[in-house]
Amino acid sequence: MAIRTTNTKNRTGATSTSRAATTTMAAGPEYEVIRTCANVCNETLAYCLSQGDDHVEENHIKALVDCAAICNLTADFVGRESELADRLRGVCAEASKACQESCEGFDGDETMKRCADACHECAEYCGS
Repeated sequence: MAIRTTNTKNRTGATSTSRAATTTMAAGPEYEVIRTCANVCNETLAYCLSQGDDHVEENHIKALVDCAAICNLTADFVGRESELADRLRGVCAEASKACQESCEGFDGDETMKRCADACHECAEYCGS
């Protein structure tokens, strides 16, 4: 972690200094798979809400929301190589598997298949 210092001048010419902690993000293949899963789940959630009927069944929507949320969090921790990332991977794998299974229940729907595939890949990465 590094500390970044920024000096800025306001309208009167006075200088103010601000400091912020910064971290280096390591965007490897695992990070990309997890982040992609989060994005696909969010896109699928919007799709499901527009479809109605079985697509908006409460447990299905919860599976999509849970998966997207934990994938975003896990990707953040993996990306900055946090020591806590391993603990999140297990929950991420569990949520991804549940979402995959929920999405697989929609035979013939390409959007749902895309989500199931992304969740499967994420569960594999996080569960190993």
